[in-house]
Amino acid sequence: MKANIEWLKDWVDFSYDSKSLADSLTILGLEVDSVSNASPFFDKVVVANVDQVKAHPNADQLSLCIINDGKKCYEVVCGARNIRPNIKVAFAPINTNLPNGLKIKKAKIRGLNSSGMVCSAEELCIEDKSSGILELPEDAPIGELLSSYLKSDDYIIDIDLTPNRGDCFSIYGIAREIAANLGKKIIKPKLVKSKLGNDEILPIEIHDQSSCPKYIGRIIKNINNNLDSPIWLKERLRRNGLRSINPIVDVTNYVMLEIGQPLHSFDLKNIDSRIIVRNADAKERIELLDGAEVNLDSRTLIIADKAGPIAIAGVMGGANSAVSSTTDSIFLESAFFSPNSIIGRARSYNLQTDASIRFERGVDFELQEIAIEMASKLLIEISGASCGPIIKKSENKNYPIRKDILLRPKRVELLLGIKIDKAKICKYLNLLCIATKLTSKGIIATPPSYRFDLSIEEDLIEEVARLFGYGNIPVVTNNTPEKLGTSEESLLTKDYISDVLVSKGYNELITYSFIDKDI
Repeated sequence: MKANIEWLKDWVDFSYDSKSLADSLTILGLEVDSVSNASPFFDKVVVANVDQVKAHPNADQLSLCIINDGKKCYEVVCGARNIRPNIKVAFAPINTNLPNGLKIKKAKIRGLNSSGMVCSAEELCIEDKSSGILELPEDAPIGELLSSYLKSDDYIIDIDLTPNRGDCFSIYGIAREIAANLGKKIIKPKLVKSKLGNDEILPIEIHDQSSCPKYIGRIIKNINNNLDSPIWLKERLRRNGLRSINPIVDVTNYVMLEIGQPLHSFDLKNIDSRIIVRNADAKERIELLDGAEVNLDSRTLIIADKAGPIAIAGVMGGANSAVSSTTDSIFLESAFFSPNSIIGRARSYNLQTDASIRFERGVDFELQEIAIEMASKLLIEISGASCGPIIKKSENKNYPIRKDILLRPKRVELLLGIKIDKAKICKYLNLLCIATKLTSKGIIATPPSYRFDLSIEEDLIEEVARLFGYGNIPVVTNNTPEKLGTSEESLLTKDYISDVLVSKGYNELITYSFIDKDI
């Protein structure tokens, strides 16, 4: 799991530098594999405005542009098709060293002087491929260094999460841990409802409520999916290991990375009549988004329409309902699939996806409404979409049960070797959003909806130890008397005899005892 520091600070305020943060997370049990710079060095590249664009007198495919960096105007020859007046761009003046190794020099291009370069995302090494210059938002301040505008002093923390910590597969999840370690309470994501722009709904049927206790969806229309996602969104995806594809996919990936809830979008025009959540029938097949065609088995939970399968639930969508640059209407899915219904299904089809990793470990069953509203709001802002009403199918009795766990302070002392008073134990647990209640028998603790790994007393003791600090637990000398055994000099062990013979030049042979003697 990758997380960039700048995004983490949206959720929790901290003053750690990158190394201190990595050390702190590792001590907490979230082992950091590496820390790296989030962006390349942009040198003198600045935010500039394109004041004018004229046709090049000697070349049909080139333009002569007047570039304004707030201090001076430059004449620059540019061949990008998307260059036009009154847009903000990344401008590299003469003597700038670009991240791709190119040094900008004054040049004459088809008879006209060019005093710098308007850069593409590819030339700045923030995208593998780009078809034109990098367009910056309208509010980008002219003259500001691009490194400052894009917060290039950011760092990426790569964390090797253990399988039991599915709650940390998000920026918010990691921020929760940082906040708890600092003794701060973190604000939970809020449910902010989107403005409705249409009243269309799609019927939803759930045939297996135990595998899918909650399924939420909505129709979103009038999406311009041919746009480029804004640079801030593309950068956050890139810094967390995902590439930008189109606004619909980028938004669903963004929400998943931020709060840990996988979303899926279906092209609405390719859905036949309704959404059905059911187990696959024998011999049903589906072509997946990666082009693979698989035979489904009856244990696999699928999303289907009236015509047949359109996705493997919690794993991957089907090619027959995939969104493309021409998609203008979608059905957006936000669901809770029980871990038992997803575990092993992806691997049985030789798949592992960002969604399956999270659903297998357990996602927060209280986040689905928040996630779909977050995505809806972003699609409205980025592409001018209009949202339909929320369609919800939910069965509370099938939600994971959060059982109370009795935690005895004496048991804490026995396992950790140190006495911690009840009030401090409760404080540590409360910082981790674990509800506590003092009783005559001990502390009754109730895990939050996203902690699938807390089920026994020892799990809670580990949480207490993490926040108390493993380094603060004193090393105690073992006072238990130990009786040494006796050794007879006349007793020669088999190992001793072997060592002596080998030292004399003999070879030790290990025979194949279970092979037929005639072979």
